[in-house]
Amino acid sequence: MLKNIIHIFDSLDSHKSQKKITNFPWTGLYYLLFFVTLVIICCTFTDYGITWDEVERRINGDNTILWYTSFFEDAWAILPTRSSYNGCFFDTVSQIPSNIAVLLTGSNLFETRHLCNALFGLLGLITVYRLGNLLSGPMCGFLAALILIITPRYYGHMFNNPKDIPFAVLYLLSIYYIIKTYKELPGLSRGQVIKLGLVIGLTMGMRVGGILLLIYLGLFMLCREAFRYYDTHDLNLLRKNIFHSILPFSFVFLIAWVIMLIFWPWAQVSPILRPLETLFISTKFPEYTGLIFYNGQFINPTILPWHYLFTWFSITLPEFYFILIPAGCFLALFFLWNHKKGAVKQKLTMQVGILIFAILFPGSVAILKKAVVYDGIRHFLFFIPILAVLCALSIVNLITKKNKALIIPLLLLPSLTSMSITFIDMTRLHPYQSIYFNRLIGGGLYQASKKFETDYWGNCFKEGTEWLSKHYKTKSEHKIKVAVELFRVPIIKYYLDENSFITEEMDKIKQMFYLENKVTHPASANSDKNDRFDIVYISDNWDVIFAYTRLNSHLRVKFGSIIHTVTVDNTPLLYIIERNDAPVRWPH
Repeated sequence: MLKNIIHIFDSLDSHKSQKKITNFPWTGLYYLLFFVTLVIICCTFTDYGITWDEVERRINGDNTILWYTSFFEDAWAILPTRSSYNGCFFDTVSQIPSNIAVLLTGSNLFETRHLCNALFGLLGLITVYRLGNLLSGPMCGFLAALILIITPRYYGHMFNNPKDIPFAVLYLLSIYYIIKTYKELPGLSRGQVIKLGLVIGLTMGMRVGGILLLIYLGLFMLCREAFRYYDTHDLNLLRKNIFHSILPFSFVFLIAWVIMLIFWPWAQVSPILRPLETLFISTKFPEYTGLIFYNGQFINPTILPWHYLFTWFSITLPEFYFILIPAGCFLALFFLWNHKKGAVKQKLTMQVGILIFAILFPGSVAILKKAVVYDGIRHFLFFIPILAVLCALSIVNLITKKNKALIIPLLLLPSLTSMSITFIDMTRLHPYQSIYFNRLIGGGLYQASKKFETDYWGNCFKEGTEWLSKHYKTKSEHKIKVAVELFRVPIIKYYLDENSFITEEMDKIKQMFYLENKVTHPASANSDKNDRFDIVYISDNWDVIFAYTRLNSHLRVKFGSIIHTVTVDNTPLLYIIERNDAPVRWPH
């Protein structure tokens, strides 16, 4: 059977077969993939729980809107807080439809944000297709989109990561437009300048670290002129072209800076100094002061080992990445070795080179500056779409190579097998794809959970509160006092006392849009839960406590009986404990 498969692929070596591959309706397959993904998103976005940062990001969105609707009189958005060092682009644009949902339904605050988050992740699917198509045609574009959407860590974060997914998508979109400048340099059209300034500015409006994209653009321009000089040895032409590049670059820089400030009120107070201050301290993450669980030990994030990022990527990326990326590196070196000179070599070197540089440069800076990193690869999710494009380039080059007797069994078949297994794992983990670990290096979720963090963001609390509402003392005559260990009380409050939570949100919406006495608060669809539970702090006399497994915080609960455990793949994420005087009997 293997010989037959190899024979089929060997037949692709003919010019006629290669033409068939080129003419295959890859664009149609991409549209099908996009539509199926969109349908899945619309059917499942309510399955995902609220994460730690979402409450805070929701507040930032409200404050930014209020900053403008109050005509800069309400100062909450410019007060120094732990979130001041981040822009509020996605917080703002996702909070507007969320506020509309609250006004219309009296509910669905975070669910609407999750839908917006997922649709932004879907924009990443569009972008990798367009970038792959630009680099190597629609086949590469389709494969890049397919690889990205079956990468569990990216897909899982699509629904409830309001910082890193929007940044990752905008980062890749910026690189796409930088690469598109190749044909226009040294000058840039007005449309290209506006597009670059807008998308880089929005990226900086998520994190000021997006300013690196301006550095990438400048280097891309200089490399283009360096290649021209290598061909012509015309020093006057080099000087002329560099001079002509300065003006469009300056306009891109100016537009990007203005767009960033629009979505970052805190920086508007000092438009130059505050962004630069944030840039210099951005690797230190001053808002995080906790420990992290890494390789079986609790360590301070300020003294991370240099291999932290390498380890996390090696255990959380699906195995096919480790087949295709090395193969792609080998093919790239082979290509450069056999093409001493020429426009094709220059173009591909610059295009693929900036993709690699966009990973190596920020990764190297993080390692060399000993950046404070936590929650695994969350802050570096923007690497994944780029890696997906590089994997797609590898596949396209492997399929179009001759002598497939070794390529097919050693590279492509194992990659396809890994993709299939990964897809099965994603469906099995739903809605916890963001805690995926590969089998080859990570040992799977259960084994990896003994050495690394799993659900560090609290996605599991939604499932825990749903169980409590449906199964625990449904006929109780007294309010059940619910506490939580390590986690933020507002999350539990939203699920178990939604009316109270939405009432606070409604008051703020009325304030920002001048709707006092014009809008009544609709009854929540979950009002039956609101009369049963009283959300209290752990220091109070609670009846039930949610014991979260992050940093083994559940072990702080010494007395009580476990009445329910939220698990996935035999891995406990959350314990629900009823209070009594007996010591807690933790499962081994």
